[in-house]
Amino acid sequence: MSPNPFDDYLNIKINSTQRQVVSFQIHNMLGQLVFSNEVAVGEGENDLRVAPNLSLGTYILNVNVNNNNSVFKVIKN
Repeated sequence: MSPNPFDDYLNIKINSTQRQVVSFQIHNMLGQLVFSNEVAVGEGENDLRVAPNLSLGTYILNVNVNNNNSVFKVIKN
């Protein structure tokens, strides 16, 4: 995932063994959901661009691929 900190968008690389739907959720530091999206990906490496409309600050990004959840701390400039 890059860049971090980000200005307008995040680039996320997803390596998938099959076609599936990937979900993204972004929560603020109070735990409130501020962005959510689902994207269909194909088999192999997928480059995704996520463009959440967020205020400046620190957030938690959850990426769910095939019921495997990855969590990242991201900063919006």
